[in-house]
Amino acid sequence: MPCRKAKKAWKDQCDGLVGQRTPEQFEDAYEAFKIVMLRKLKYLDQIEYMRDLREPGPMSVEDFKKKLASLNELAQDFPDAPLGSEGLSDNEMVRIFHNAMPAEWQKSYKKAGNKYTDEDVEDVCDYVEQMEEDDPFSI
Repeated sequence: MPCRKAKKAWKDQCDGLVGQRTPEQFEDAYEAFKIVMLRKLKYLDQIEYMRDLREPGPMSVEDFKKKLASLNELAQDFPDAPLGSEGLSDNEMVRIFHNAMPAEWQKSYKKAGNKYTDEDVEDVCDYVEQMEEDDPFSI
């Protein structure tokens, strides 16, 4: 089970700590634990995965926005993430968010005179949330 594996990996890291445990030792153990648990995860694979996302019908637009932001934040902690990585840029996040929406919603957004390149994620989200309310996406 993955939970047992994680528990054992964390115990292994903590067992290596001697004496009084300090915040610095905890940070070191945590970083080592992440490397063990996340070693199969690849930063660039995660970035590409996010670029290809589509909003699943049953998920609300707001929840999708939160999940996308969370994926971007988590990718920064992947063991092979570039030092100081901030994940996807704001412009890329807007593009991904817009392009993940159903095609009809994208067309409506464009017909209304909007350009996602001139907006931030919140602006696009506000518009497509109205679309979601008026014309719910159906599978």
